[in-house]
This record gives sequence, structure tokens and C-alpha cells, in this order.
Amino acid sequence: MSPIISLKNQPILKPRRLKKGDKVIVVSPSQPITNPKYFKRGLKTLESLGFRVETSKHVNTVYGMYKAGTPAERAADLNEAFARKDIKGIFMSVGGFLANQVLPLLDYKLIRHNPKVLIGFSDGTTLLNAIYRRSRIVTFHGFNIEHFFMKANSYTIKSFQNICSEGGTTFLRRSKWQILKSGHVHGKLLGGNLVSFANLLGTRYFPDISNSILFFEEHDDFSEDVEGALTRLINAGIFAEGGAQGIIFGKMINVTVGSADKEIQQKFTRPKFFTLNTIIKELFKPYKIPIITNVDFGDIYYPMTIPLGIQAELDTTRSEITFRLLEPAVR
Repeated sequence: MSPIISLKNQPILKPRRLKKGDKVIVVSPSQPITNPKYFKRGLKTLESLGFRVETSKHVNTVYGMYKAGTPAERAADLNEAFARKDIKGIFMSVGGFLANQVLPLLDYKLIRHNPKVLIGFSDGTTLLNAIYRRSRIVTFHGFNIEHFFMKANSYTIKSFQNICSEGGTTFLRRSKWQILKSGHVHGKLLGGNLVSFANLLGTRYFPDISNSILFFEEHDDFSEDVEGALTRLINAGIFAEGGAQGIIFGKMINVTVGSADKEIQQKFTRPKFFTLNTIIKELFKPYKIPIITNVDFGDIYYPMTIPLGIQAELDTTRSEITFRLLEPAVR
């Protein structure tokens, strides 16, 4: 178990940019791989970008039905990936629910001394934020290898290369982003999957959200659960003065406006005005923070790459939305 060390006043470390010829590794810190065909396609995509691709010892392990190994095995793969000098980037295979089991077993001091590009999404949010919090290194919310296909997502590849290889500061845009609340703010980027992020509340792995811009996605859920997770964050005071300065919502895929409670579904009809956007606007009516939605990340085949811990600008006061980094995420 990694000892608790205070790094609050330590500088944020950036990983080296990835380049052709680099050796990278794929790990499974949460659920097992469910579609070997898609996973192999994802590995081939990485190889096509010029990387030498390796998989971790337990990448294909299945333990207890829905875990890719014991917590110790999954943590060992991550610790080894950071410790190895020949490994330059770490990619997560799939998401899940139990990446939080490995958090007490990670060597955060080792990780800080070996900053590398670590990228994933969904339950990977747990690791990205915890490692940022405990090791003070920039991490990356983007894609999982099982859903990374060259043919279907040239946008995702360009976005990843732009942020992690080229050190770009402008996000490539694929969809029409929408403004829910107007404003102009600067802050460090934090977030990922909404429920995974909210589940870190009250733990020593929850990041310092002062002067931050949060970004959230959710999928395969109900608006009642989304509203509940956002309310947890509100009740925790993270949107108080000096806290989160703005919110960026990605694609909310298969999020049904309603409740998982079947009795509620049967008894009550959803009013036409009751949408996910109206729920969000109502929740944040008391807060003078900019909010945009429909940004290109989430459980989709073309997610963009967003770094955690990097200063960014969000401006919705003009006709064209500005969302950009104020510095490169890699060195």
C-alpha cells in the first residue's frame, strides 16, 4: 500500500509526448475484455500509429466474473507499467466499475517519478483523477482500446495525436457544441465519467477542484441518477466561490430522461419540457458559471482526448464557443 504523501504544493508534472517508435502498454484495471475481436482491432490501430504495442500480464484475466484480476494483480500491472523505463504510454483496455479497488495499492511516489501518458475513459476516470491527485501528474481522458477503431474514428486518432503527440492546445471539433449558460472562465480541467467522479467524493483520491473547469459524460443510465450525482457534487460545495468555474458536458449516450424505478415509469408521463438540458439548467440556476454540452467525448466511437490538470479557457459569451488549453499537456 502506498503511503499518504502530501504533494498539494508540488508542481504538476507533464509526461513526455508520444512519438512513433515508442513502446506502449495496454492494461485492464477494471473489467475483463469482453470482445477479443474489437480489442485486437484496437491493438492494430495503436500499431498503425507507429507504436510498439505490448499487453500487461493480466490484461486478459477474468476474476470473479466482472474483474480483470484481483485488485493486487491489476495494481501490479499498473505499477510495473509506470516503473518500466522502456514504456512511454499506458492505455486502458475497457471500463467497468471497480478500478477503485486498485487505488490503495498503487505506488504514487513511483508514478510521480515516472510520468507517462495514461489514457482511458468511463471507469478509467477513477484512476485518472486519483493519480492526478496523489501523484500530481497530467492524465488523459479519451478512449479505451476495445472501442478504438481506425476505420470508424479518424477524428479520435487526430484528437489523440494533437494532444498527446503534437502538444496542441486547440480541441478539434466534430459536433455542434451547445451553450446552456453563458460566461468566460479559466481553470484546470478535471472530470470524466460523472458517476465515477462523484464516487471519489470523501476519499483521499478526490482532486482539488479549486479554480477548475469540470467535464462530464455519462452513458447507459437515467436522468434521475445523473441529477443525483450532480446534486452530490453541489451538496459537497465544489461549486462554491473559488471552486469549479464551469462545466463541459459530453455526449450523454443512452441516458433516458426518467427513472429506473419501474413504478415511476408506469405511473407518471414525462412532460415535454423535461429534458436533460432543462434539468441541468435548473440545477445550476443559482451558479454564475458557463456550461456547454454536446462536446465530442463520452461512450462514443469518436471521443476526443482531454487532459486532466491542464489550465484551459471556456468562453461562451461570443457567437463562437471557445474551449481551449492555455498550455500543452505534454513536454
